[in-house]
Amino acid sequence: DADGDGIPNYLDPDSDGDGIPDKDEGTGDSDRDGIPNYLDPDNGATSTTYRVFLPLVTRSR
Repeated sequence: DADGDGIPNYLDPDSDGDGIPDKDEGTGDSDRDGIPNYLDPDNGATSTTYRVFLPLVTRSR
């Protein structure tokens, strides 16, 4: 449990708790510190941008 959230790493979709899913980080080591990206909360990789589209709700009167 790398991030201390009580969820074992093999069940945790974000093992290092940095807000980027492990499946997106992969097993590389961007900052070459010996810790794979999916376990390294500060991996030095470029940031990932997520776009969120919310529905526009209008009410007619």
